[in-house]
Amino acid sequence: MKLCHACGDEKSLDEFWNNANRHDGKQTQCKGCATARRKKKLAERVPEDDARKSRRNADSHMRRRYGIDVDGYERMLDRQQGTCAVCRNKCTRDNLAIDHDHQTGAVRGLLCWRCNGALGKARDSVELLTKLIAYLENPPGGPEGLPKPSGAYRWVPWDGTKSPKGPRTSGRA
Repeated sequence: MKLCHACGDEKSLDEFWNNANRHDGKQTQCKGCATARRKKKLAERVPEDDARKSRRNADSHMRRRYGIDVDGYERMLDRQQGTCAVCRNKCTRDNLAIDHDHQTGAVRGLLCWRCNGALGKARDSVELLTKLIAYLENPPGGPEGLPKPSGAYRWVPWDGTKSPKGPRTSGRA
């Protein structure tokens, strides 16, 4: 048995949430009081406060990590007209990563996640990216490519609507 600090009733231990940090392994309030308290707190929340807190957290993160604030980010976003600096695809504010030089820490621009990932995979190496471009322009198999080995799947360009292989089956009869 345990005394609930909120309602003052003595209740069995299974009516309290677990808490490994407490000496008895249980919360100080019973489940009913804890739930009521949480619901009351949620009802009192003001959306403007949440937005302000979110902006303050983003501002703190950007200052610490990249040396810019939210206003600086939004100026860059306006300068890039809401697009990725590389592929120029229109992106939402949440889909653009802050690209920075890993040597100097200087912010270079805002990139979509795909372009930012590609740049990261290339380790920001101009030499490697140049070699990749040369490879795409002149592949070792020639413009028509190497012949496929027998038994290879037929390549069908994906039109984005259905699987090129048809419906999936389990392979069992």
